Amino acid sequence: MQMSRKSDKHLIVFTAIFLLLEVIWLLMHSHVLPNPFQNKISKSQQAPAGFVVKSQHELRKRGLNSLIWEDSGADETLYYYDSVLTLSQSTATLHLNEQTEVHLSENTLVTIEPQNSSADSQIRLRFTRGDLQARNPYASTRIETDQWSLNLQQGSEVSLRQTGKENFEVEVLKGKMEFEKGTGTQTQSLNENQILKIENNADTETVALSQDLKFEGLSKQRIYSFDEQAQVPVTWTGSAEKIQIASLNGKNEIRELKSGQALVNLALSPGKYTLRLLKAGKVSEAKELEIWKAPTLHLLSPFPRDRVRTHEQVSFIWTYLPEAQDYRFVITNLTTGEITKKSVKEHFFQYGFMDEDDVEWKVIGLDRDGFEMPAAYSNQIFPRHAPLAAPKLKSPLMRVPASKKPAPSSSYKSPLFRWLAQVLISKAQANPPTIAGDYEAVFAWESVDGADLYTLEVSSTADFQHPILTKRVKKTEYSWSQFPLGVYYWRVASGTTAGRLGAFSEPAKVHLDHLDSSADHDGVLIRRKPVAEAKMEAQRSKVETKTESLLKEAPKALPDETRYEAQVQLVSQNQREMKDLYLLEWSPIWTQLNLTGENGLKNKLEGYTLSGLHCQMEQILNPEKSYLLDIFYAQYRWRVTDQKTYPFQDDQSVIDARVQILLADQKSGWMRGGIIQTLPLLRRLGLEKVEIKTALAIGPSVTYIWDRSRDWQGSNQLSVLAGSSLFALSNQNQIRYQFLKTTANSFSLGFRLQEDFIFDQRNFSIGWSTGLTFGLEH
Repeated sequence: MQMSRKSDKHLIVFTAIFLLLEVIWLLMHSHVLPNPFQNKISKSQQAPAGFVVKSQHELRKRGLNSLIWEDSGADETLYYYDSVLTLSQSTATLHLNEQTEVHLSENTLVTIEPQNSSADSQIRLRFTRGDLQARNPYASTRIETDQWSLNLQQGSEVSLRQTGKENFEVEVLKGKMEFEKGTGTQTQSLNENQILKIENNADTETVALSQDLKFEGLSKQRIYSFDEQAQVPVTWTGSAEKIQIASLNGKNEIRELKSGQALVNLALSPGKYTLRLLKAGKVSEAKELEIWKAPTLHLLSPFPRDRVRTHEQVSFIWTYLPEAQDYRFVITNLTTGEITKKSVKEHFFQYGFMDEDDVEWKVIGLDRDGFEMPAAYSNQIFPRHAPLAAPKLKSPLMRVPASKKPAPSSSYKSPLFRWLAQVLISKAQANPPTIAGDYEAVFAWESVDGADLYTLEVSSTADFQHPILTKRVKKTEYSWSQFPLGVYYWRVASGTTAGRLGAFSEPAKVHLDHLDSSADHDGVLIRRKPVAEAKMEAQRSKVETKTESLLKEAPKALPDETRYEAQVQLVSQNQREMKDLYLLEWSPIWTQLNLTGENGLKNKLEGYTLSGLHCQMEQILNPEKSYLLDIFYAQYRWRVTDQKTYPFQDDQSVIDARVQILLADQKSGWMRGGIIQTLPLLRRLGLEKVEIKTALAIGPSVTYIWDRSRDWQGSNQLSVLAGSSLFALSNQNQIRYQFLKTTANSFSLGFRLQEDFIFDQRNFSIGWSTGLTFGLEH
């Protein structure tokens, strides 16, 4: 027992020291503590390598000594050793030294390598994944991967695309390029209008361009779509036999074409696509298509169906889109069909009408590359020379319809009936209905001179895009019954039966979401029976019609993170957008051991613990690599199952601990590393007593993550361990399900099963443990 306690103490001290070093290392990388190694490297090797000319959507940059990806944008300075990453629906143009220009498509990752010497002006890039185009008018350029390199002569222009996991396509648009495989033992030269196909990072094939096959329209096109699939018509000149559709995610499709066919309609999901026409071993120039989800631009003012005065400037306002560099304001005359377009820099515009016409207005966004983001909808408005005045609103009044008046309280003559009525009323208030069946909302307004008709609109949204109630009435009030409880916006316009229109009132907000007869909310007076009209007018509250407050409640543009969340494709979903992970799990465990000890000693023991703790910290090294520190600790209380053989045996308390460091490959799901683990060994204390000693063992460990979805995750781990006079194999299986997620944390429930096979000198022991896991991940 004394030796076991010493081993336990040594393990605890080792674990504490290791954790302290890990914390210090993290603080140094977070710049909380000074990092002398970082300073030396930065001062001697980091120098400006260029800057970002422009970027669309999300661009990330990470420095040499940083684990954190930072947001970047136009005019951002780039340094040697910087890694630049474009996310989904993002592009960037980099301007490097010697006026070298590099354009990055979505989901592209490159690193700017330093020059070999101060006298060398060659631009060096390390390409990891994605799609790029490079142009070097005044210096040679080298683009490297782990398996091959591209050497561009001065004045060349090259397009490099990833067409599969290990497949690439290189097109020489201008100049000359040399393809170098491995350490430079195999080289291949390519001239202008030649294409090199690389398969499995090894096999290459050179294809010539055909001048007879050409796509019509722009060679690079970005299409914004509100649908899950965009319908894209593609036309060309020349007689093609096939069309190739290659996407950035690795899917490659070749379609047969009919003789004389020059048009194909493609249904494309969001992503990056490269199209080529094929005929007799030759291919056409590439046509690049980017299909992006369109952002929603909301029109704030004027509202739909608004009446505006002619010969006056009307203020048009819409939501600001961070993706848009400019806007195109479009007015369509519904009578003549004439379309007027104006270029606008801000998200508002002043425009006047001279004639009485029915018109529609909408706004189209233009991104930083000049591509159009279509309008989600348009608003119809009515310019008029002298519209009737807008009615002044009164507060809506809640009352019981005349056909459903409740019995007067005096009818409850019996105390029993009065008590029962109070109980029923209290239960009804505790469980409010979803539809106001016994009530009606009375909307009222003041009359307008010259008007004999009024139009009432009630909407559940502040923009009045889709009113749930539209009524034309001749009176100055309307009673709305059987309506769903909720918060509404309403407005009224005057008019005449001869067709003359009047202006809409300012919208008013009203709460019709509860039926509390003792409260007055936002001017809504709830009554169980009608009262005299004079008394009703006295009890009306003031109507709030401030345009500023209502515009604040208009629908906003969809935020970037919700629109792009499912489209961000770095390497795997497990990277959680390049953030470090911290996992803490509690596990009640039941275990059983069949131990063989010295001199043929055998025993079967059972144990349990309610204090199994598992801690895991994952540090992201790059988009494809990360390492994990994994710590497990549990203290079991063992008891001997064979009480007849060992009648005087005491329960044993044994520590089960494990510390391992794993390097994870996010693309394949494999993790490899080393592990230090405690193992139980059976030793005799006397004729009728045994003890369980704790031995330390060390060895390699390998883990495979067989399901890496956001909600489910399963893993299998195998460890080979060796210690003083012992050898062991340990296998662990775990399933984890995330049942609750918040912005920063997620909670999981899982199951674990572990088997240990221990060879102690000539003895063989086997043990297993199982239990549930309850985890918190940050």
